[in-house]
This record gives sequence, structure tokens and C-alpha cells, in this order.
Amino acid sequence: MSVPFTVTSTSAVISGLAPTTTYAFYVIARDAAGNLSTQSNSVNGTTTASSGGETPPTSCGTENFESIPAASSSYTTNTWTNNGITWTAVDSRTDQTINGKAITIENGTLSSSTISGGISSLTIKTQLKFSGTNGSFKLFINGIEKGTIPYSDTVTTTTISNINVSGNVTISIQNNSTTSNRVAFDDLSWTCYNGLGTDETTVNKFSIYP
Repeated sequence: MSVPFTVTSTSAVISGLAPTTTYAFYVIARDAAGNLSTQSNSVNGTTTASSGGETPPTSCGTENFESIPAASSSYTTNTWTNNGITWTAVDSRTDQTINGKAITIENGTLSSSTISGGISSLTIKTQLKFSGTNGSFKLFINGIEKGTIPYSDTVTTTTISNINVSGNVTISIQNNSTTSNRVAFDDLSWTCYNGLGTDETTVNKFSIYP
């Protein structure tokens, strides 16, 4: 299957490739009138192993919610900073616990400020508080949905793997239910992801003539 990339300059960076995989690249040029050239010869490029090779990705950060505002049963927007990351919990209360303090969200979101180091996987604990039915929240990284986080009245630990977003990221956990369930979150952690690592692959240059 061919995946097209449109390039308007003499160079391009292509992201989202799998590690240790060989890809074939070719060029079709377009002139100012919109005429297309024939396809160039292909050149192969092989990506390197992801960061750490066969070693599991390293931990990038944790949030244990011990720095949330003082315990309150009122639903509001709570903001706090821990380990250099600012967290915002919309439609949330701060008086519930799982493993120590936890943030409890009704029809809102839990979002981070910008985090460096990329993200490979994310783990979090959930528990439905008070009454309600089982459901789930959605995980978004940089605004793109990456998985679901289920909850029930028992403490559930969920790990979402193969997120694989490099560079700066934002984490956002959003209610995936039309009901007004009250769900507590605790022990959030994530691992790093550096894409191709330090030895990124460069394929041969193309020369394009009129």
C-alpha cells in the first residue's frame, strides 16, 4: 500500500514509521501547471530500533494526585502543579481516595500541560464512586484519540500500550459516557517514546529535473 506525502520544499521529514522496518521511497514531481512527472526510481531506507532497542521504554513521569487542592465535595475546575507539569481537572472534586488522594471527575476532563520526552504507554487506576454503571473514558494525546480507560466500582488498573508519540505531548482523559458517573483517578504514569532514536534514517537524495 502506498502512502502519499506532499512536499513543497526540497526536503521533508516523514514521521510515524515503525522501527526496524524497510520502506521504499519514490518521487512524482508536479509543475506549476499541475502536470505530473513519471514515477522516479525507488530507494530504500530502514528505520533504526526504537529508543532502548529490546529494553522496555523508560518511565517518563508519574502523577499520584497528592498535590491536588484541599478536599472538597464541590464539582469545579481544579488545577495543580506537580513535577513541573500543570494538571487541570474540569467538573471534578477532591475528597475521594484510591491509593491516597485521587481526583474524581463527573462530566469533565483531566488534562496536562505540555510534557517533553514523548509517550509510549500510559497506566492509570480508576474506580467508580457512589452509584452508577460501568463505563469508560477516552485517552487523547495531542488531541488524537489513543485508547479507552474502563472503570467499575472495583479499582481497575489500565495500561494503554503502543501510543508511540514522540516530542512534546499533552495528555487528556475525557468522559466517554452520557451518564453522570463520578470516577476517581489515581497513580497515573507513562513511559517515554523517542521515535527512531538518535540515529534517524536518511534515505538517498533525489534529483528532479524539468
